[in-house]
Amino acid sequence: MKATHCSVPECDRPINARELCKAHYYRWSRYGDPLGTPPPRAPRPLKAKNPCTIDGCDLVQYGRGWCENHYARWRRHGSTHDKRAESRDARVRFEERVDRTTTPLGCHLWQGPPNGSGYGYFNLNGRSVGAHVAACLLAGVDVPSGYEPDHLCRVPLCVRMDHLEVVTAAENKRRAASVRWGKVSA
Repeated sequence: MKATHCSVPECDRPINARELCKAHYYRWSRYGDPLGTPPPRAPRPLKAKNPCTIDGCDLVQYGRGWCENHYARWRRHGSTHDKRAESRDARVRFEERVDRTTTPLGCHLWQGPPNGSGYGYFNLNGRSVGAHVAACLLAGVDVPSGYEPDHLCRVPLCVRMDHLEVVTAAENKRRAASVRWGKVSA
């Protein structure tokens, strides 16, 4: 009587060829042993990531020797040079987007588009930052790493310096939670 299952011990799969199932037959034909495994391969060497070839840019190359930002600018405008940012002062561009008309809380509201969290954003020195962070930086207030401006008025689009206080991220979250849960904090 002819065998119907693989000849490898503890394998009950049906025979494919040479009294072996498909998996064991493949290993036998590839490695010379039905229980064989592939030889270990040496890991690929990491490619060195070169910086963007534009002076002053430290980002990693993406295409044509440029970072992704410069490449996208070249695709959109035909040049990697940003003439718009160079020709206009950041303070002037920022002030154009601030509405200083009187609001019930006295806020100066950001008129640019908000991000997904409801905060305004502004392009400052080639990177996108929150409009409230840009307000602090343009006013000469330092925002160190791990700190963020807290809206004392609780209006995310407010950029009035009287309504912003630079606090730790943990303190900002604590204050937001206390307002959310109806607790008043000093």
